Order: sequence, then structure tokens, then C-alpha cells
Amino acid sequence: MTSNTRVFKLINRTQKYAPCALLQQRGFSLVELIMSILLTAIGATFALPTINEMVEKREFTDGAKKLTAFFSLVQVESVNRNQIVTVSYSKTHDADWCVGAVLGETACNCAQSTATDTDYCAIASVPMVLDEYDVGDNGLVKSMTGDGAYAFDPIRGLFVDSDDSLLLELQSENGNYMLDLTVNNAGQIKVCSKDAEHKVSGYPICSNGS
Repeated sequence: MTSNTRVFKLINRTQKYAPCALLQQRGFSLVELIMSILLTAIGATFALPTINEMVEKREFTDGAKKLTAFFSLVQVESVNRNQIVTVSYSKTHDADWCVGAVLGETACNCAQSTATDTDYCAIASVPMVLDEYDVGDNGLVKSMTGDGAYAFDPIRGLFVDSDDSLLLELQSENGNYMLDLTVNNAGQIKVCSKDAEHKVSGYPICSNGS
């Protein structure tokens, strides 16, 4: 057998088996691809609840921080201006709530949207109102406990009426997290986790329900 004949036979043999090898290679790659997609889908299914909880927690704590900042800002304004500031608050049902502030001992109406009205909540013509729309309209404030208003005296650093206090029960949209926000008659603002079941990291569990 000549060398040329052996070469041609080798080429024919390679061409004969090459398609089969190629198909086997392609089939193996397809299986790998399907398995990768399947494993990714399974992983995403398990990760989705965790992601949802993270978003819920972030939105909830952001809302709680905005409320805390509002009450702190009101007291700072009172001290800087050396004037009594009155904070009013209202909750009509699960969705509608508001807090507002005004100089003096006469409470404003935090639900008033007309700036020219005498009961509009503002300090030096700057609106001082926070409501459900400012925190994402996600049912943040579960309840409000108090008589609807309190006045802060900057000289004494206390409420004008020592019997006044405010307690806000805050709850995340799906109820997984709960906080109590308290403003006591000494002007102290405290935020704590309602209980161990609904604890928010970074906020200690409330002692004696407060």
C-alpha cells in the first residue's frame, strides 16, 4: 500500500467519525447549559424571599428615620428660635396619618394643605408637615397614642404640659418588622423594636413596652 493510499484512508476515517464526535460534544454542552439554567432558577427561587425581606426592611427603617428626624428638627428649631413649638399629629385610618409643627402654643392642622389658611403647619413660612406620602404610603404608622398635640418649651427642654407624650407604633408593609417611636415629656425621642419576633437590627427590644 502506497503512502498516498494510507493518507486518503486516514482522511476518510476522520471524516466518518468527526460528525459523531461533534454531535457528542454539542450534546454535552447543551446538557451543561440546561443544568446551569436549572440551578440558577432554583437558586433565585430560594433567594427571592430574602431579597423581598431586605427591601421591606430598608423601606421600613427609612420611614422610621424620617419620622425621628422630623421630631428632632422641630426641637432644634424651637431651641434655635427660643420659642415654643407645638407638634400636632393625626391618624384617621390605616393609610392616612400626618404630623406637623408650628411656632407658639396653638396647634396647627397637619392635614391642612392650603398654605394661606391660619391653621397650616409651617415655621417661618417653611412647611413643617410629614405624612404617609413622604414615606412611601406603605402603612408605616400602625397607631398613634396621645391627645393630638404637644408643646415643647426650649428653655426648660420639656413639654409645656407634663402629662403629654406621644407613642407611634410603626409596622413594615408585610408586618415582619415593628418599632415603637416615643417622644416623652422630657423631649426625649426613643425608638426600639416592638418585640423579639419583629426585631429590627440596630434597634434594641423595648423594655416595659416602651
